Amino acid sequence: FDSKGSILNFDNNSNLLWKKNYYSKSEKKLNPILFFASNKGVLIVADNISKLYALDVKTGELLWTKRNNAPFNSQIKIYKDKFYVIDFENTLRSYLIKNGEVFWSVATEKKLIRSQKKLSMVIKNDNIYFNNSLGVISSVSINTGQLLWQTPTEKSIIYDESFFLKMSELIGSENSLFFSNNNGEIMPALVYFFCALTRLIIEFFSKQTSGCVINIFSFLDFANAILNDFDKPTSPTL
Repeated sequence: FDSKGSILNFDNNSNLLWKKNYYSKSEKKLNPILFFASNKGVLIVADNISKLYALDVKTGELLWTKRNNAPFNSQIKIYKDKFYVIDFENTLRSYLIKNGEVFWSVATEKKLIRSQKKLSMVIKNDNIYFNNSLGVISSVSINTGQLLWQTPTEKSIIYDESFFLKMSELIGSENSLFFSNNNGEIMPALVYFFCALTRLIIEFFSKQTSGCVINIFSFLDFANAILNDFDKPTSPTL
């Protein structure tokens, strides 16, 4: 894309197939920054001036367009018939690819000063894990939008200092998440534990009936084994 929000599509020989711009004259002056994701012939576009739309990949024709109440500032992740994106208010939303309607949304704590660092997500085991601009990682059920857990990646959240916080992209590996930030605070083991704990709780209760008694000692043994077994590669750096 160019500085006015025009999207260009080239073939493998660098021949221009189409060029489309769906911004008004006033919007072009804002020099929108675009984020992309594509799936089955549909290109999803989100930008930093609160616009969200979809194009036909082959023709560049507009399929639908929506307006958000805050600019977007994250990767776009696609899973089955939905896509996911985070805005500057630290709200994660699930949208339907076919029409851009909101399926569910999860709001996390927002701050007054907006960081320019692009946020990231990882989808694993029907859960979506994402970081916000305060450095908090959240886990959400991808099917229902239910918030499963949250954990900070900093010892304390100081709002003035959080403007300068930069986090690497989240990277998923088996039942672990890896990340780092520019303050040198890395906590992959804790996130790993929460990932495993979430999966265990969901699996455990899905097999229970109302007459069962929870064996808390078996649960604690499993959790202890998870922590003792933690032996993962070094987290990525910024």
